Amino acid sequence: MTDNTMNDAVTMMPGGGLSLGRIDQYELLRELGGGGFGSVYLAKDTVAGIEVAVKGLPPIIKNNAEELERIRENFALVSRLHHPYIAAALHLQLAREVVYSSEDVRQKLRVLPGDTLMVMEYAPGVTLSKWRKQFPDGMVPLELAIQIAWQIAQALDYAHEHHIIHRDIKPANIMVETRPDGEVVARLLDFGLAAEIRSSMGRVSREIHDTSGTRPYMAPEQWTGRKQGPATDQYALAVLLYEMLTGEVPFVSVFDTGDPMVMMNAVCSQEVEFPEDCPRKAALCRALAKDPSQRFASCMDFLEAAAKSDSTKTSKRTRIIDASRRRIVKVAGLIASSGTCVATAIKGHFRRTWKFWTAGMSFAALAYGGWLWWDNYVHVFKEWTWKGASTNEEAEALAFFRRKDWKSGFEVAKGLETSHPEVLYYLGRCYDGCYGDIEGLRRDPQTAFDLLKRSADCRFVPAMVDLCFHYAEGDGCDKDITESDRLCRAALNNGHPRAYLALAWSYHHGAWTGKDDKKALHNLELAAKMGVGRAR
Repeated sequence: MTDNTMNDAVTMMPGGGLSLGRIDQYELLRELGGGGFGSVYLAKDTVAGIEVAVKGLPPIIKNNAEELERIRENFALVSRLHHPYIAAALHLQLAREVVYSSEDVRQKLRVLPGDTLMVMEYAPGVTLSKWRKQFPDGMVPLELAIQIAWQIAQALDYAHEHHIIHRDIKPANIMVETRPDGEVVARLLDFGLAAEIRSSMGRVSREIHDTSGTRPYMAPEQWTGRKQGPATDQYALAVLLYEMLTGEVPFVSVFDTGDPMVMMNAVCSQEVEFPEDCPRKAALCRALAKDPSQRFASCMDFLEAAAKSDSTKTSKRTRIIDASRRRIVKVAGLIASSGTCVATAIKGHFRRTWKFWTAGMSFAALAYGGWLWWDNYVHVFKEWTWKGASTNEEAEALAFFRRKDWKSGFEVAKGLETSHPEVLYYLGRCYDGCYGDIEGLRRDPQTAFDLLKRSADCRFVPAMVDLCFHYAEGDGCDKDITESDRLCRAALNNGHPRAYLALAWSYHHGAWTGKDDKKALHNLELAAKMGVGRAR
């Protein structure tokens, strides 16, 4: 292990570029950003030949063995996350050889020989807070704001499935990249690490009032020290979407006071005020609920609600459902009244005999059966209204398909004139022979291709993945490797897990990519980690 040294001028990299210093195999290139825990630097891994982001741990905890072990455990969990919209945590290592070009770099990075160095995947682009400054008053157009939030929601739900909570969602932890083709991609940084470091600092310094998170984005349960979960991240995501749409965070005037007690009182007890022209109020209001149990079941459920059509149409759907419920209640009341009359008659006829109890049990069974029938009606009606189905038959087919009752779903959907992308997708897979328990149905590649293409044309991502294989093999269509590649990339950009399975297949067979079994295995492992059973 060598001592830290400083040169009078910047050093030169082996390739001739400028370097701000070196930590082991990492050549420091430039500062990416700074914060309360020190600066983050872009570095070149001279062994792997890739760019990474590096930073050290705060001095207050890097010499505390117990807290350092907590950080290591958290890092080990986070390093298992592999998702297109998450900048991966690569590894921790003890720095051995450290050389800085200036005192300024040494003071910012604060890593000495023997200290722990955090190495993370480099996410190009700018932070969300800087990116939205290109728009007037920082107000991002609705479709673009929904797209950014949609990508972050996918990343969060993926992490939540792995029992990992971020706890510090904010613009500074989101990098936005605008690619040459105009596509905008957001990636989440510091997954759970910043919050864990802040908690460790609070324990070491005994500042028990400090809570994890950044104040304007903290949910009520964070302010009061209650248990945090996926709904906590959903609250912060809702604040982000609110900020992109309105140009400022909720309770902005309260946070300007700098008084923690005033802030906590506002977040925990006051209702969020929305500008009159703020879109998607209903979805935002629910995701910003004070009680975590009142929020959406997942971040993607929140974004699906936020991505739906405007409030006028939403209220129309609501009125339809409310009217249906009132009719159901009225009919149920009539049934109950009739039941009371029947029960009275039965009681008078069979009084003081065992037959009264037999009749009562029979009536109870009939009532329970009727309730089940009405409950199923309400379920199908809601499925029709909220899931985009235009008829009861479409809604029924969707319900069967989502319950994995392929045979019943196929029987209902096969004769429908439908344009619903999900129904088209499941029908296509039925004709593709993916569900072998449908008796009497022979594989029909041409019909399967036509149905999947109609679904993919509606930008239904799972259908894009299936079409990759059809175009690559000329199965039911003309062979088109270029189209296979395009569809696979589109599915990857949308973060669909099965897209990695398709990519692994291509690397193994040399379809629209070159043949490379190492890359095939790598993508297969990614698909398995993201829950694709076939990849496992």
